[in-house]
Amino acid sequence: MSKVSHTLSEQDQSTQQTNMIKDQHEVGLRVQVVGCTGLPPTNWTRKSDPYVKVTLNGEEHSTKVVKGSVNPEHPSEGPTFTFPINQSNLEHMGDLLFTVWRYGRLLPDDYIGEVAIPFDEWFKHHGPSPSFAFDDEGNKPFPMAIMSKKKKNSKAGDIQVKIGFVPVNGTSTTPDYASIFSKLRSSPPKEEIIGIIMLEVQSAKGLPKWKNVLRTSLDVDPVCRVSFGGKSSSTHRVQKSLEPVWNHKLLLRVHEAETNLDINFAVFDNDRITGDDPIGSTSLALSELMDTLALSELMDQGPNSTSKAMIYPELAIPKDGKDMPSFELPLKSQEPNCKPVLTVRAKYLRYDALRQMFWRQLLHLYDESRISRSVFEKMLEPLESQPSPATIDSFFKGSENGDLTFDEVIIRLEDAVHKPKEQREHVGESGSGSGIRKVVEQILSPKDCPLCKEPMGERDIVTHSAVCPKNDWAELGENMYS
Repeated sequence: MSKVSHTLSEQDQSTQQTNMIKDQHEVGLRVQVVGCTGLPPTNWTRKSDPYVKVTLNGEEHSTKVVKGSVNPEHPSEGPTFTFPINQSNLEHMGDLLFTVWRYGRLLPDDYIGEVAIPFDEWFKHHGPSPSFAFDDEGNKPFPMAIMSKKKKNSKAGDIQVKIGFVPVNGTSTTPDYASIFSKLRSSPPKEEIIGIIMLEVQSAKGLPKWKNVLRTSLDVDPVCRVSFGGKSSSTHRVQKSLEPVWNHKLLLRVHEAETNLDINFAVFDNDRITGDDPIGSTSLALSELMDTLALSELMDQGPNSTSKAMIYPELAIPKDGKDMPSFELPLKSQEPNCKPVLTVRAKYLRYDALRQMFWRQLLHLYDESRISRSVFEKMLEPLESQPSPATIDSFFKGSENGDLTFDEVIIRLEDAVHKPKEQREHVGESGSGSGIRKVVEQILSPKDCPLCKEPMGERDIVTHSAVCPKNDWAELGENMYS
């Protein structure tokens, strides 16, 4: 195993060790849950033990449970949570979601209700002249109605929260939050994906021997939280274990601005009553995983080729993670006599190489050593492709006997994918009246995966190909995030 000793500095407890990215418009969105009023009581005690989950962009935090109250209040200094807001995570930014739960000591926790604030409406409650800074005197808490989806959107009380921006780069001057928010709203970025990380959080060992209040048994229920580029995910909780095994699989997209980032890990003792207690944290540099494939190892397209595309060696998806490099990451712990270690497996795959693997999988569906025009057009049908006749003519121009080898097909498809939109052929029109717009040719926009027939929805077919049921990471399921 490779031993990597990257560690994270300890962060303020109020931010729950939120990991930040440094980019041009980076700020932190600080969220404070002040309290709730009018929550529905239980049938037995006419009281409740509520707590609130705050979720944004896949990152989730919870307040402590307030026992025996339908009008829970929290201290003026907390609980607060800080979420990273930046160009790399803005394009898939979801609602800021508050979900209220009733803690069940012996039974599962009971859902009470929720309220969501869309990105564009974060400061709508502040009036026409909002205070964007969290610490601004004019930034006051505001109430929102809690609605229960279990009871036909009936009201289930009110929640009072405070939100605002905070600096995250240690700057001594207050950023122009109004300008930053305006830019983020008006011009969301579309950064190119350059690769994906296949990650498996396997296990930990050597955790501290914490015991319960009566000191009669172990009281460590570890979870591991993973964050990268403003995205995060948590493993399941393993009850009362000093050597938890999670085998939690993730698939992370890597954008251009994220190549110098670390994958961050934080292990906690999960406790819904008193709040999670940090056990230790560590990180793995993306540079440790980046493929070192040199240009000299790429297949030469020949001196007469005008293509800028290069062919990667045929890519193999790791089989059940067995072909993935393993890392033992020492956790920086608060316990002086404790040396916990986190074990993970990870592999970086170049996005271009993954797309070329997808092309090859499609080509292998046809029992042909060379691809004719008719076979090529048939292959494009399930991809919802709309290449113009002129584009297809250019693919086969100068080809031997009117056929193409697999590599020649891949080169032409890669050129078509990378062609700037303004240079693509028009293949029709859409809309009506003054809303008519020209439709440009597309090469790769399937509604269903042509390999497993699974609907794609909003998912990316190239990323999906790594976890397609035709491969061995299909079990990834809902653990995949981008």
